[in-house]
Amino acid sequence: MDELRQKVEELELFQTIFDNAMDGILVLDIETKKFYLGNKKACKALGYTPEELTKLGIEDIHPKEELKHIEEVLERTAKGESTLARDLPVKRKDGSIFYADIYYIPVEMAGKIYMKSILRDVTERKEVERALEKEKERAQKYLDIVEVIIMALDINGNITLINNKGCEILGYKKEEIIGKNWFDTFLPEGVRDELKKVFKKLMKGDVDAVERYENPILTKSGEERVIEWRNSILRDEEGNIIGVLSSGLDITERKRMEEALKEALQNEKEFKLKTAHYFFNPIAIAKGYLELAMEEGGEKEKIKKAIIAINRVEKVVKNVTQRGEVVE
Repeated sequence: MDELRQKVEELELFQTIFDNAMDGILVLDIETKKFYLGNKKACKALGYTPEELTKLGIEDIHPKEELKHIEEVLERTAKGESTLARDLPVKRKDGSIFYADIYYIPVEMAGKIYMKSILRDVTERKEVERALEKEKERAQKYLDIVEVIIMALDINGNITLINNKGCEILGYKKEEIIGKNWFDTFLPEGVRDELKKVFKKLMKGDVDAVERYENPILTKSGEERVIEWRNSILRDEEGNIIGVLSSGLDITERKRMEEALKEALQNEKEFKLKTAHYFFNPIAIAKGYLELAMEEGGEKEKIKKAIIAINRVEKVVKNVTQRGEVVE
């Protein structure tokens, strides 16, 4: 009698634990593919009474597209294997769907193998993940419409994010870039060591020294392009540096125009110097001879007029070569 009472008490304890478990628990008869029993949490999640549940099979609580996967799980469970399925869609009595992580465990009772399913509703987590994914997609769209390179590197200099403009300038597809080391793959060999030192400064938090930086990059075609960078440190929730976010403006054409303008100004300067030399030298000689002729008693009035005319020419040449104006 005491032994019977003990078994009853153990059964009652089991039933209490079973019904008050934090997760839903279902027990399936693998042979009949019908549920043998389910706890309160499982019944509430599915919308069935315990009695209704025992009349149901896996096809009643999973969408059709998942049944093949569940059948495979059943086969593994029958062989004594345990399986964890994440984010599995589960169908309620009213037809609505929620998502669950389900741990399938083989259980032997009275000489038969049953499948125990521990079901945890993760619908809220899935909704959060979906919301985060939408925000990520929206952020990526913003990144992709800007006309500058947006790129993130981890603490080792590996690329973790790049936008469409960055891919366009580098000439690679995004999947060819993500995960690659920025310095070893996309920089000319001559500047790698210098820029690695710059990166180390950033990783030490010295952002002021290199907040803005200008350097060449190497495209897939082998072309070098000059990029003007603005850098910002990335930190985790505890304030530790985890990488850098950089925006880069392609200034290659601007630099070429600056060089061309600089060359043009130098050429103009040289032209003016040569022009001044070719004009001033004979003018100085002519003035010297005329002044000498005046001292020797030549026709002073005519010589004086000639000197005045030469002086006027001299002023015009000076204004042309020094100020770019054709005036006396």
